Amino acid sequence: MDDIELQRRMKEMELYSGALDGILGPLSMQAVAALLNYGRVKAPRSWPKARRVLAAKQLICRMDGIEVGAVDGLYGPQTQYAFEVYAERLGGETARLPGRDRAQEEVLVTADAARIWPRQAEVERFFGPVGADQVLLDLPYPLKIAWDTAKTVRRISVHSKVRDSAGRCFERIAETYDAQARRELGLDLFGGCFNVRRMRGGQR
Repeated sequence: MDDIELQRRMKEMELYSGALDGILGPLSMQAVAALLNYGRVKAPRSWPKARRVLAAKQLICRMDGIEVGAVDGLYGPQTQYAFEVYAERLGGETARLPGRDRAQEEVLVTADAARIWPRQAEVERFFGPVGADQVLLDLPYPLKIAWDTAKTVRRISVHSKVRDSAGRCFERIAETYDAQARRELGLDLFGGCFNVRRMRGGQR
């Protein structure tokens, strides 16, 4: 659900009277506030613009009977699922990823959809021997160590098979949220990464 679609839906509800241009200016944000109020969504003033907009899109999914989870302006697996269902109902069109054309996007989506992640018993066969293919991923913004926020990391350790997808995730976070929003959403905290060690309570 892109910003033009959000404007279109709010116009249908007679909450928005501006152009369908995908530019979320004052008029659009007034409509977003009215929509959230209509849906009885409590959006604190501390929420940044991006979070309010996402909450409005979540609310529209809920109003359409699509299970979206909590209308909280946070993007997680349930919200992604809801947007995919919404896009299917529109005829399969999805919002484009920033900086990528449709052909590039289809290749990425196809590759991700085709990948079958292993069960526990198949992990070593899929990922290789323990400790193999461990690579570093440079981050587009620093992460504060959660248990010592005075320290930061600029790169994390990941398996080579997930490096590209993890990199895309961090790039999209950096494109979508500024430093203040990342701090408010906890997206600037580091809680650990790929670290070879024994499973808790086991010898493997």
